[in-house]
Amino acid sequence: MFIQSRISQVFHNAAEIPFNDHSKIVIMSDCHRGDGSYADNFAHNQNLFFAALTQYYHQGYTYIELGDGDELWENNKISKPLEVYDHVYWLLSKFYKEARFYMMFGNHDIVKGKKSDSFRNQLIRCDGEPDGLCYSIFPGILFHDGLILRHTDQDLKLFLLHGHQADFFNDRLWWLSCFLVRFLWRPLELLGVKNPTSAATSPKRKKSVERKLIRWVEMQ
Repeated sequence: MFIQSRISQVFHNAAEIPFNDHSKIVIMSDCHRGDGSYADNFAHNQNLFFAALTQYYHQGYTYIELGDGDELWENNKISKPLEVYDHVYWLLSKFYKEARFYMMFGNHDIVKGKKSDSFRNQLIRCDGEPDGLCYSIFPGILFHDGLILRHTDQDLKLFLLHGHQADFFNDRLWWLSCFLVRFLWRPLELLGVKNPTSAATSPKRKKSVERKLIRWVEMQ
């Protein structure tokens, strides 16, 4: 019952985004932007991601990041991803300035929700000069646990969440998971070993999360 009430909490607190048949929305999840090292799973896909998102930007799409956009279990600060993927955050900031970017958090970047004010203050860029200006790339941005897309004509609602809320270990015990990933799996990843415990790589765990989410839907 705890899992069901947790998902309900996210649903009732979720902000609504109106859309219609003419809206253009693209949703991506689990980018895991890291530090550019061998353990950084985003490094091999950065060019594809940037090219695709550039096209979506020019075509007028709204971009929703469904959580785990940044890898903040392996990295204790956002400063390194900001440095390595400066071009990516520059593009995201262009979406945001035009009110076309929504950032949700997952388990690997749950700190955005737990410490939103302090994290928001870390999202800065500087012009590179010794006495140059530094500025926020996402001024006043909100970090969402869940979102609802509401069709304005049909009153249809689409509930968006990352999914970790249906996994007690990754939701309530996220700090323990973070510790294990940062100090155990990250060193192993640098040696080429992949984490077998995540839902993405564990079919059994993935099905367990899916069953809990389906059960919640059936109870509504």
